[in-house]
Amino acid sequence: MLFAAAEPNPVDLYKTLVVLQFLGGLVLLGAQLIALARTNKAQKRDVRMVSDAVSKEDFDKHVEENSEASNSARQELVELRAERKADITALHIRINGIDTKVAAVEATTMLTNQRLVQMDGKIDRLMDRGHK
Repeated sequence: MLFAAAEPNPVDLYKTLVVLQFLGGLVLLGAQLIALARTNKAQKRDVRMVSDAVSKEDFDKHVEENSEASNSARQELVELRAERKADITALHIRINGIDTKVAAVEATTMLTNQRLVQMDGKIDRLMDRGHK
């Protein structure tokens, strides 16, 4: 009942809250430092000499297998390049044929437009003669 009868002093209350906040920050900082120290521990490296190194026969066998795989990959690459070159050549032939046809259509369209302009002019002249 001692505290219930006392008048609360705002300055003392503020100071108490500041001290509690500071202490809470210190506790939080300490917890973060501990967690950081635990996660950043360097792992020990296990380096030792072994007596069962790869034999020359195993190494040569591995090199031969890799060279076979490499040679087959090179051969497949050569075949793909030849196939691509043939496709490009066929595409160029088709494009050249289309280009020739488009040029012919352009020429025909131009001649047709010229004929239409001539016909339009003749129709205008005939209409002018008919109204006079």
